[in-house]
Amino acid sequence: MVGIVTSTKTVNSPPVRVLAVVELGNNWGHLLRVLPVIDSLLAEGHEVLFAVPDVGKARLALQRSDIALVKCPGALVAAQVGAFEYEFYAQILERCVFGDDQLLARSIAQWDELLSTWRPDVMLTDFAPGALFAARLHQLPVVQIPVGWEAPPLESALPVIRPWKKVDPAVISRYEDRLRMRLNLWCDLRGANMLEELSDLYAIGTQLLTTFPEIDCFGPRCAEVNYVGPIITVDRGIPLDWASDARSSGAPFRVLVYLKPSPALVPVLMYLRTVMRAEIIAILQELPPIVVGHLRSVGIRVVDAAVQLQRLLADAHLVVSNAGHGVAAAALLAGVPLLTIPLTIDQFLLASKLGSTGAAVVMPDGEASLRLSDGTVAQLLREGTYRKAAKEFAQRYAGRSQHRTINAIVQALLDRARTRE
Repeated sequence: MVGIVTSTKTVNSPPVRVLAVVELGNNWGHLLRVLPVIDSLLAEGHEVLFAVPDVGKARLALQRSDIALVKCPGALVAAQVGAFEYEFYAQILERCVFGDDQLLARSIAQWDELLSTWRPDVMLTDFAPGALFAARLHQLPVVQIPVGWEAPPLESALPVIRPWKKVDPAVISRYEDRLRMRLNLWCDLRGANMLEELSDLYAIGTQLLTTFPEIDCFGPRCAEVNYVGPIITVDRGIPLDWASDARSSGAPFRVLVYLKPSPALVPVLMYLRTVMRAEIIAILQELPPIVVGHLRSVGIRVVDAAVQLQRLLADAHLVVSNAGHGVAAAALLAGVPLLTIPLTIDQFLLASKLGSTGAAVVMPDGEASLRLSDGTVAQLLREGTYRKAAKEFAQRYAGRSQHRTINAIVQALLDRARTRE
């Protein structure tokens, strides 16, 4: 078992042991969203163990040696999940989390070992359905901090995640009932509260949605839901600045790009640079060197590391992203419109919500050539309606602060931990 690192700051009450968990999610955003909460807990003298899908990748993403990491029990790799087009949320739970009876038993045994060895006072979850079930079996207090996608609404049926497809509700009901009964066998064995609906998996502990109602992909939800605002990492990474006098150098627009490789990437960047004459800072990873060289040859600044977004967003005219929640929320809070190119179903759902704010345009990856030729991207930069909508969004939430969000989460963790005393 890894050692536990804490700060030397003393606290008035005994330190709390927090198990932070990210179980699903193939990008660094989930890890970085939990990081400020961990930092605050460590600064107050509490103990934290961070359970992650891949310890090596997490260490690389966090760039920290002072945070104790352990592999998340039950976390599957992509090869185990396999290629599958999910239509409704319950399929994600079965195929990516609980699996067959053998996998479920093995995962629960791993959770038993971790929880009995480290003995946390409270659990903090980002995207971790298996951890929520383990907490139920062990009667462990929980605080959930989803952005929306990671915790669907507490309704009788979990949502259809491809709303344009017609799925027979009876099919979903049978699927959910089958998985729920399998989980309830373990609840009965352990004397835990039974799941009346599969969605009850998320009806545990304190749930704080770290987003805004307008961009919750399953929202807005009922009035009882607590939206505490996003956790955004905008001050970590290398410092970069826009050119000192972009307009006089022939670049009327400043565009910040944060994309993963896809067929649309190069055409969009070349259009913005050669047709719109934009100054572009592009945070791109995993691109072949020949592609990077081509982009740099036309004056696009390509960076393959995290950058301090806050200083760039202040003077940006447009953000281009795959509709990752952190970058999108940061752009809106800075009053900057978005061009979104979603690649995954959760990104598509979020992109649709962003589009409904009036501050973003959704461009599916396969429609890049069409949307570039029809002038959509040019309108996004030239017309003030998108920027006006983004500014209005920023003004609506001007009173929100990262400090207040983190404090609310930490206080919820301490409150929940005390319920075990």
